[in-house]
This record gives sequence, C-alpha cells and structure tokens, in this order.
Amino acid sequence: MHVCVFYVSDNDGNKIHVVWYFLMLYNCLVVLLSCIISTVGCIAINILFYLILWFMSALQVNLAACQERCAQKDARINECEATIAARLAEIDAANAKIRHDEMLRRKLHNTILELKVGSAS
Repeated sequence: MHVCVFYVSDNDGNKIHVVWYFLMLYNCLVVLLSCIISTVGCIAINILFYLILWFMSALQVNLAACQERCAQKDARINECEATIAARLAEIDAANAKIRHDEMLRRKLHNTILELKVGSAS
C-alpha cells in the first residue's frame, strides 16, 4: 500500500498531519499513463485530467472533514483545560481551608494546654 504523508497548516499556523492511502488511485494512474504512452490519445489525457480533478476534490472534502474534527477536538481540549483549572482552584481553596483549620486547631490545643498548666498550679 502506498502512503502519502504531508502537513497542512490551518489559519492559526498549526500543522495538521494528514495521511492519505491511495493504492487504487496509484494503480489507475499507472494504467492511464501507460495508455497515454502507448496511444498518445486525447481521451486518455482527458481521463487523467478528470481523475486528477476528482482526486483533488476528494482531498478537499477529506481535508475539510479533518479540519472540522480538529476544531471539535480543540474545543473539547479547551473545555477540559477549563475544567482542570476549575478543579485545581477548588483544590487550592480546600488546601487553604485545611491549613487555616489546622492552625486554629493548634491554637486551641495550645490554649487548652496553657489553661491546664495554669489551673494545675
């Protein structure tokens, strides 16, 4: 199987990795090129031209679908990042409350110890 790998940049300059498998197209082009070489006919050239146009339109449709999926995944990533940021803020707030409560517990514990020492004497 023949694989064509190339990169396409979107509007933001991000590279989109696109892989196309085109074994059938490769075989068709080989047959058409041999036809052109053996019978330099205008029909074969027209067929090749329309085949290339068809392939380009298929690539454009595929590229548009890939860009749409990429945009959907970017939106999902942004949602996940926002959720993570919110959870991290909740964790920071919980840790601050734990520190405050622990400080208050120690203060009360020390006050209780001072009262015990003061009442024992």
